[in-house]
Amino acid sequence: MDDACPYISLVVTARNDDHGGNLLRRMQIFVNGWIAQSRRHNLSSELIIVEWNPPPDRPRLREVLRWPERFGPCSVRFIEVPAELHRRYKHADALPLYQMIAKNAGIRRALGKFILATNIDILFSDELASFLAEQRLDEASMYRVDRYDAMSEVPLDAGVEEQLEYCRTHLLRINPRGKTLSVTPDGRPQPEPLMARVAIWWRERVIGGLARGGPAVPGSIQRIAASYLQWGGLTGWLLTAVRILLGRHPIPKDELLHTNGCGDFTLAARRHWFDLRGYPEFDLFSMNIDSVFCYAAHYGGAREKVLQDPMRIYHIEHATGSGWTPEGQAQLFKRIAAKGLGILSYRDVISWAEQMRRLNCTTIFNHEDWGLANFDLVETEPTPAPTAARASADRV
Repeated sequence: MDDACPYISLVVTARNDDHGGNLLRRMQIFVNGWIAQSRRHNLSSELIIVEWNPPPDRPRLREVLRWPERFGPCSVRFIEVPAELHRRYKHADALPLYQMIAKNAGIRRALGKFILATNIDILFSDELASFLAEQRLDEASMYRVDRYDAMSEVPLDAGVEEQLEYCRTHLLRINPRGKTLSVTPDGRPQPEPLMARVAIWWRERVIGGLARGGPAVPGSIQRIAASYLQWGGLTGWLLTAVRILLGRHPIPKDELLHTNGCGDFTLAARRHWFDLRGYPEFDLFSMNIDSVFCYAAHYGGAREKVLQDPMRIYHIEHATGSGWTPEGQAQLFKRIAAKGLGILSYRDVISWAEQMRRLNCTTIFNHEDWGLANFDLVETEPTPAPTAARASADRV
């Protein structure tokens, strides 16, 4: 890598098939937002859009999206994976886009010192964009951040500040480590049911107080309380005992990674993506494959670092069942099953993670030709539209 290369590469994938509804609208918001923030913060970046298996009866994405006259310090590249390569895969008829393999194709061809795998319906808080522009990222870390789900009517032709304000004030859910929280209309987490609040009080105040110890708390009680918290309570203790009897090496609750929404933001140095050979290229539906990469990175030398609020990402809501949400989970799984697609369970993810933790090393899932390395993929750049058509895309 040299000084002419961008500091950070964003890699996304899509096809012009209206997946989830209003795909082009959501993607235009994402493109406008990132280019505007790159200019505002003078962030050296490239945006790589992998167009996988383009529908033959629709124009290419670069032709239907609006582009600014000035890209500033952000360059944009389209990489096309044609239908004939898509048809090499077992579930080509049922799965029109292999999300993780597509992202690998972009990652393999990225030029940035750091690579951020994300999606086409994401807005970055300005605090997060500013932090990235400071160029203080640690090559020994794998970065994650909380995802905030926003209502779908983000104003398309507004500036990024107005769009971010809409997202901040029109939240649906918050996705921190290990859980998804519904929110009130003003964006605050919904209050927990009474029994859940009692359980939290018991865990954090009573057991946590014993674990922290004090002059009156014997050391043996401190250790028991700490173990209770570490393994997730009495139920966790019992499950841990069973796993150990079965020869497993369970991960303590406080060592589980923040994989919630990780497909929307996983950031690591380019060398780590290449050392790990990208996401596992399973011939499956994409769910949970991104979580496997997070554990592979963590145990492969890129330890997880979670960026704290107000650094966050906003995810623009789309059709129920087109992606995972608590409300749409049953519909999503029914659709996957109806198509005969395989899916990686979270239990599978944790099994691999436990093995990596026990061996204190990562697992490599792909061959050296990962990311379609042996194929010459067509690359193009977007062409700015005439002045009147590009007005909103050129707004900062």
